[in-house]
Order: sequence, then structure tokens, then C-alpha cells
Amino acid sequence: MKKDLKMENKKYIKVNGLEERGFTYRISIYSNCEQDKYTIPQQYIVGDKNKPLIFAVRTLLQHYVDNHLLQTNEINSKLLLEILNGKIIFDRTINNDLRSNYSSDAQIISHSIDTRIVTQLNNKLSIYSKRIDNKSHDPNKIKEATYFKYKTSILNELIPNFGNYKLQELTKLHIIEWVDQLEVTFKTFRDYIIPLKAIYSDAISLKIIPQSCNLFDDDYIIRRAAEVLPNGMREINPLTWDEIKIIFSAPDTYMKFLILFTCFTGIRAAELVNLKIKNVNARKGVIHIIDQYTGKNVTACKSKDSERDIKILELIEDIIIKQYSLCSEFKQSEYFFFNPNTGTRFSSSTKLNKHITKYLAELGIKRRTCHEFRHTYASIMLQAEDVQWVAGQMGHSTIELLISTYSHILKERSESCGYKIRNPMLYEKNELLFSKGSKM
Repeated sequence: MKKDLKMENKKYIKVNGLEERGFTYRISIYSNCEQDKYTIPQQYIVGDKNKPLIFAVRTLLQHYVDNHLLQTNEINSKLLLEILNGKIIFDRTINNDLRSNYSSDAQIISHSIDTRIVTQLNNKLSIYSKRIDNKSHDPNKIKEATYFKYKTSILNELIPNFGNYKLQELTKLHIIEWVDQLEVTFKTFRDYIIPLKAIYSDAISLKIIPQSCNLFDDDYIIRRAAEVLPNGMREINPLTWDEIKIIFSAPDTYMKFLILFTCFTGIRAAELVNLKIKNVNARKGVIHIIDQYTGKNVTACKSKDSERDIKILELIEDIIIKQYSLCSEFKQSEYFFFNPNTGTRFSSSTKLNKHITKYLAELGIKRRTCHEFRHTYASIMLQAEDVQWVAGQMGHSTIELLISTYSHILKERSESCGYKIRNPMLYEKNELLFSKGSKM
């Protein structure tokens, strides 16, 4: 190293002095009145064809130092080799803490991007807001309800707990410590973690951080959360046959029709409150489910598979006919089920459940929600029909959820538990309800 070069400005850095040395080249770096020389590896010097590459490297280095992307003490033979191999590119778009992290792919490195998790999460939330589409099942879009779920996760959990960390500073241990103090179900945790996983996936794809910083490179965090958090699956509580018989025997009312309709169609509450008269096709024996009402907006169904035709069982044909008459009596021309106090659809599943609770109490039946009538349908149909068919009727894309939710019913609720349904009996309502051998 030489110190005979005098410069007035000690911060001045210059890359020049490219000199040919036999079959190699040397690049001279001048800075702080000092000179350093670095030799270009010989494998890059083959005749004259690589001379443009050598001059390009010198120009590139000068660009880096002129733009304060490199300091002279960071330049060494290894760095030159990485640049020549195309493994490192300096840019202003990514955080400079990664300058020492090289990978087999071109590593983009920079000084100015804010890699704090709070910034990345806020950016992701902004992207989510632009992807809201309640009308389609485009996989690149999300429902408004999903957006608010992500927003709650980001603002109430992820930013307060991890916002001040940079992407490359957060560790699995930090997340595990957070998991250990959570008082939520495993399902809720998985909702929480989706935006965090997304920003790490984006950062790695954009080479903001190297693959080694990926906290979700395996299932450790998910498996740990599954071990310490409750699964959140409540014991299902379908109506019993005795309770169904009580409802069938009760005087005709709008709530009687609604409950029995739900118990023998498996329709979701959000689908039920938005069900149109025109979509109940008694002539063809099907109910067309095409959309739902979330309490704020009419949206596409929960999934593409939720758009379906539900078979009308003979058991409730009379109920459907009576509901048609009730619609006519109330001059209701749009919604098949409606709030008789307002003449319009129920404003939410919560309001609907209040009516249900009151009605069941009058009959001496313990409280249920509309969703438990869906459980009733599954519990009945799984004793009689193919699992895949039942999944399709309920709007599930696969049978896994049915198997996991109702496996104990399939095992335990045999005839000895009071269920006598078999395929023919689904369509013979008198025998089903009132035969002597029935335990209804």
C-alpha cells in the first residue's frame, strides 16, 4: 500500500489505474491519500475479448463509490470476483445491511429501503386494500371480510409485537415467545400469521433479504403453535330427532319453516338470508346458491364450490310450499326468508339467531344457532349418503373438513343413538317421522 499520493479532499475516492500486467489486469483504488491495487483473476483475461468486461467493472465500481454505495475499505478481491461472476449488484432499493450476504443468484443490495417490519406490513395492507373484490372468486382477489381480518391481525398483533424489528433481525424465537403468550385458537393464529409470511415471501423473491432469513422455511412455527394453542373446534350440537319432531309438530310459523328448511338443506346463514324466491326451484327440485349477504354487502359465495345446487328432499317439500304462501301473504317478492317485522331480509345472521333463540325457547328446546342446523344436516346426511356428495351439497371442495368435524358422529351415532335414516326414508316423510319404531 502506498501513501505518496496527496489529495486535498480525504473523502475523495477514485477507481482508475487499470493497467495490463502480462496476462492480468490491476485496478487501482485511490482514497484518503492511500492507494490499493487489486488484480483481476486470470480466468477473466483471455486475449482481448474480455477487455470490455474489465473496463465495465472499473466503471461500475466508480459508479458505486460516486453514489456512496461502497467505501474503499469494502473493496477487495473477493468483491471483484463476485461482481465478475454476476453474484452481486448494488442498488438503492434494498437495505445495505445485506452487503455481506451473497447467494448463487444475483444479490441486489442497497442502502435506502426501509426493511422494518412495520413498513413492510403497512405496504402489504395497502396492497390488500387494492385487491378487494366481493363479486368474484379470482385467486388474486380477496373478500372485504378477509381484508378486515388481515387488517386486524396487522394493526393489533403483528405491528405491536414485531413492527420495530427489521426483516433480517426477527427470529423464530421471537415468534415462538409471542405464540406462547397468545390466548387465541390455533385457527386464529394462522390468520394472524398470513400477512407476516407474505412479507417474508415477497422480500426473498425480490432479494431484499437472502433465503437464509426466511423464518418460515419449515413448519416449525406452525407445528409449535398447534401444540400450545387450542384448536378452537367446539363440540357440535345438532338438533336431536326428538327436537326435530317437536318442531314439525308445532304450529306453522315463519321460524318453523326456516329452521326445518335449514336442517334439511345445510345452507349457510349468510346464504339463507340472501336466498331469492327465484332461486328456489321446486319444479326441478333444487335450490340455487349463487351469492350471500355478509351483513354489509352482497358478495360472492365463500368459495367457488359454494356456488351449488342443493337437492330438495321430499321431507320439506310441504314446508317450501307453505313458505311460498307466506311470501305471498306478506307481499314479499324477492327474499324467500325474511324478517316479518320489517318485511325485508334479515339484516345479519346475528339478528336471525335472536329470532331462532326465542322460538326454540318457546318450544322448550335448548339454544342453537343457525350454523348448528347446518351441523344437523351434515349429521343426518352422512349417515345415509356418500361423503363426497354431502360435501358438494354443503359447498365444500373436499371431504377433509367433513371427516375431521363429523368423524365421531359417523362412528358413534349409529341406530343405537337414535338415528334411523337410510336412503329411502329421506323421501318417505310419514314413515320417517311417525313410524312406531322411530325414536324421534
